[in-house]
Amino acid sequence: MPRGRRRRRFGIAEYSLALLFALVGIPVLIYYVTGMGIPPTVRMTAEAKGDSVVLVVEEGKVAANDWEYILFDERLNPPVEWIQGPGDIEAGAEIILGSGLKPSKYRLKIRHVPTARLILDTKVDVT
Repeated sequence: MPRGRRRRRFGIAEYSLALLFALVGIPVLIYYVTGMGIPPTVRMTAEAKGDSVVLVVEEGKVAANDWEYILFDERLNPPVEWIQGPGDIEAGAEIILGSGLKPSKYRLKIRHVPTARLILDTKVDVT
């Protein structure tokens, strides 16, 4: 008896995966293709001034509610909760992000909230 071609039928699992991709994958793809996933260009550095860590902004602008940061001793696990930015990041600004710190090497991460991308990841030595 000759063997014929069997038609492949899709079941509920295949249709569910296709629907999941359509509802989640396509919007995420559109989000990144249209450029909404790109944070603003900002040039800044972090400096230790005494027992404080200060963010020095050279150029660019980010509104206070659009950024958050974590500052932690590099020898310890990073904190889980991000801290809301205390003010606008704008050219010429100096923002104190930590004071009364013990001498150590600290890591500073600044995240742009709308895109969830890091805009600064640096180390600062507090002496």
